[in-house]
Amino acid sequence: MRHPTLPDARRRIQAAQIHGEVQRLCTGTSPAGQLEGAVARLHEITTNPMVIGHVLGSFQAYRDRSEAYQPAVDLLRAAAPTRNRRR
Repeated sequence: MRHPTLPDARRRIQAAQIHGEVQRLCTGTSPAGQLEGAVARLHEITTNPMVIGHVLGSFQAYRDRSEAYQPAVDLLRAAAPTRNRRR
């Protein structure tokens, strides 16, 4: 799958970190935690809506092929700034 890249190296690195952290949090290899703690962990990396949205788009595409990615989509939606959330 190809999608637009982020405009600078810093954001691309943050996206890679968010992607890896979401996978870790959603596979059970991290300590058991609640959604709030997982969102806080992602926000330690970045709160930039462009970066979070970029990663969310990737996981939504994965979810279209497998429902196993739904927890990752839910986590990223929770981490997205509220003004950009769809209701």
